[in-house]
Amino acid sequence: MSHMLRHVEKWVRGESTHESVSAVVSEVLASPATRSGFLIHDALAMRRFLGSVGLFSASEQLLVHAVQAVLSSTSEQLSARDVHRFARAVIVAGDTERAGTVLQRLRLLPERAAPNCLIAYFELWLHGERAAPESVLIGPAPAALTDSDVTTLMGSEIVMRILMPGSTTWDDPCDPVNGRTNTVYANGQTTRWLTGLPPRKRDSLLSRFDEVVVKHMDPWVSQAPNVRVASRISDLYLCGNPNMAQIVAFDRLTGRDRHLFVSGVSFFLGTKAYRKDQRREFQDSGMVSDRTGSTGRVFERCSAIASHDQTTNRALLRNLLESGTVSGSHEFRRALILDDMSYCLELDYSYGHRRT
Repeated sequence: MSHMLRHVEKWVRGESTHESVSAVVSEVLASPATRSGFLIHDALAMRRFLGSVGLFSASEQLLVHAVQAVLSSTSEQLSARDVHRFARAVIVAGDTERAGTVLQRLRLLPERAAPNCLIAYFELWLHGERAAPESVLIGPAPAALTDSDVTTLMGSEIVMRILMPGSTTWDDPCDPVNGRTNTVYANGQTTRWLTGLPPRKRDSLLSRFDEVVVKHMDPWVSQAPNVRVASRISDLYLCGNPNMAQIVAFDRLTGRDRHLFVSGVSFFLGTKAYRKDQRREFQDSGMVSDRTGSTGRVFERCSAIASHDQTTNRALLRNLLESGTVSGSHEFRRALILDDMSYCLELDYSYGHRRT
């Protein structure tokens, strides 16, 4: 292990190549002796660290190890906490056969011991309806739209987008719905930005939308007639944190809609994760992010991608794509259909090698 960490340190310092350090990390982590020394939590923590310095594919086997370790728990006397962790591992594995058993176990737990979002997610995954799209999410990534996709977007009653400082209007002439926006979702950073705005400026901005969904409750939220807090979904995660597309999908599909169509969500694949009109402005520095979402710091995007854990985030939506409750345009489907290792190799190419 110390041998591996020395090579990682050299990589961080810029004294070795991505290929050479990945080879060492892969070899060390492939050793049964190394893996047996990792507790599940430690394996996931090490994977997050390695991903934060751009070593996505080399460290992916740690997640495989952790998921297998959780799923090997066969005791019928699992605690509520064990059942929760087992359920999260089943989500990552996309194991439909085990999902039915998990749902039964969750329903048998005492009411306070079963997170509502876990039960709701498994019911959606296993029993969600196949229906025509009732709402659409247009994310910030470039989208490859067919004529059929455009028809779906144009015909939807509810168009949702992600609100960010610097991205509060969608007036690009190529926008498929001419900028129409009914509902916006704000992550934690954007919610804090909204909280810091002068009340009149905030009210003027938010009044343009039928509904604004924020990440957490602040005093002004309860006073705004068109603002509410998004469903909390962190209990679905074995590791990592939700991206906005996952929050939107769960929030809509467990409350209002039977089917969601997604475009402009690519899970950061490629070298252009954000359209030109979808770059975040950072109020404290006055900087605007580039096409990858970065302000130029070394490993900035690698760290963000690793902390959210894209394998887990993809699994959450892949299960719903396969169940038929979610659909989307080409870049969205491709990002979900890719196997985990192929996806991580693309992250290596776009972010790891470039140390971005």
